Parts: sequence; C-alpha cells; structure tokens
Amino acid sequence: MSSPSPPLPPPEPPYLPPPAYPSGPDIAVLTLAGNGNKVLAAAGRDCLPQLVMHCHFEGLLRLLATTLKESRQAMVRNLCCVCLHHALQYWPLPTLAPVGALLEKTSAAAATDAANDVRSLARKALVQYQI
Repeated sequence: MSSPSPPLPPPEPPYLPPPAYPSGPDIAVLTLAGNGNKVLAAAGRDCLPQLVMHCHFEGLLRLLATTLKESRQAMVRNLCCVCLHHALQYWPLPTLAPVGALLEKTSAAAATDAANDVRSLARKALVQYQI
C-alpha cells in the first residue's frame, strides 16, 4: 500500500499591485471636473467642495495637494485650490495640524501657477492658512 500524500497548501490569492495613483470617489470627482463634458465637469466642480467641507479626512488634503502639483489642467488645479481654501476655512485645527507644512508648501507653490485663477485662489488659501 502507498502512503497518503500530504495535503496541498491552499492557493495564494492573486497578487494585485497597488494603483499607481490613488483611487476612490474623491479622485473620481477630481477627474470628473477635468472632463470634456460640460455637464459632468460642472457636477464635479459643485460636488467636491461640498465633500471637502463635510468630510474631514487628512488623506483628502494629501490627495488635493498632490493633484494640485501634478495636474496639467488649469480647471482641476483651480478646483484643488478651492477645496484647500474650504478645508482651511471649515475644518478644525487639530485635523489640519498633521498636514500643515504640506498645505503651506503646496499653497506657496500654487501662488506662482501659470493660471491667473489658480494663483489668486492659492494666495487666498495661503492667507487663510496664516490666519
């Protein structure tokens, strides 16, 4: 008689690399704001500031700062500045404290942006940060 073979180990789950760029509803709304469809872009521009005002999550600020630095679309950079300004106005200070240096650095860099609207909004956000 042959001896029973040892049991096979359970199969490993397939490896899924993390996405190269953050994903989720917040990034979806950001990409929606840069959409060529005017109705969808307007919906994204209206939705994201409301989301920022009511959802106090520091990861959202990191995402906005990264998108502000990396985006090539002036409308998306403009929306990021609007959202950062709303966060500085409406969020409690303990929530902003861990990302304060990032906000200051990002707002200062955006104050020299090529788009006039982005520059003015970044300056407003920088003034709001200093208050």
